[in-house]
Amino acid sequence: MSVATVQLGNLYNTNPSTKPVMDGLRASDRPKAVRAVTQEFEAFVLQSFVEALLPDEASAFFGRGTAGAFWKSMLSEHVARELARGGGVGIGNLIEKELAERSGGNV
Repeated sequence: MSVATVQLGNLYNTNPSTKPVMDGLRASDRPKAVRAVTQEFEAFVLQSFVEALLPDEASAFFGRGTAGAFWKSMLSEHVARELARGGGVGIGNLIEKELAERSGGNV
């Protein structure tokens, strides 16, 4: 399984009928997988903040109606991903730290 396919919901799965994703990764790939998932989660959280910061009445920039809303959403998604990739605001780091503590440092 590649690091890119890891999703937040199945990183550490508590359902006994399915195998947790982390069990399918080599130990050397686990930190990369955790970093990728926490970074994506941080981008998801930041997207709502970024979208709220963008002007509501910017039809000259985004367009009108559904198309304008779509472009605004896409812009906020990409800005949030870049923010998270650049270190974000620390949400991902806090989650990584918590996961490491809960797993005894064996992420």
